[in-house]
Amino acid sequence: MPVPDWALRILRLSWHMPPALVRLGKILAALVFCGLGILLYALIGEVDALDCDRATGLCTLTHATPTDSRTRQFPVAELTGARLEYGGLSQGGWKSRSSGSQKIALITRDETIPFTSFATSFKRDQMKRQLAEIQEFARTPSRPSLTIRFDERPLAALVGGVFFLFGVAALVATLRGGM
Repeated sequence: MPVPDWALRILRLSWHMPPALVRLGKILAALVFCGLGILLYALIGEVDALDCDRATGLCTLTHATPTDSRTRQFPVAELTGARLEYGGLSQGGWKSRSSGSQKIALITRDETIPFTSFATSFKRDQMKRQLAEIQEFARTPSRPSLTIRFDERPLAALVGGVFFLFGVAALVATLRGGM
């Protein structure tokens, strides 16, 4: 059975997107990548700090992100140690040791306080050193002070920077007419 002429005309019909619309789409895509880079830096880039001073009798826990900073204080005498908590799926209280992600938690007489706000598997050795240092400080009353920093800004700059620079490169190429 032969194909009708009207069907052949429809099949041969092709729609071409106007070049200006294609260029606009490329610019918007590049800007999305730039925005994702900035967003990733804002979400990942944080500094967690613990400063304990026996002279003042206070431990100050600071959590700073590019958009916010929170500080909490508690007595040095309350600090009894620290432990590694395993991350994983937090729904229903389930935590998997197989996920490989860990975070430091401070142990006081009354509660367990998270030192880092999220679990990571990238800085395991650093976390183990910091954990040992916190535990040693809690066991040694003669040690006058403790300062611990956990800085995720370099990782955030790397991850966010890759997205941002890809977006900038795509934007420049589009504006120059190369893409």
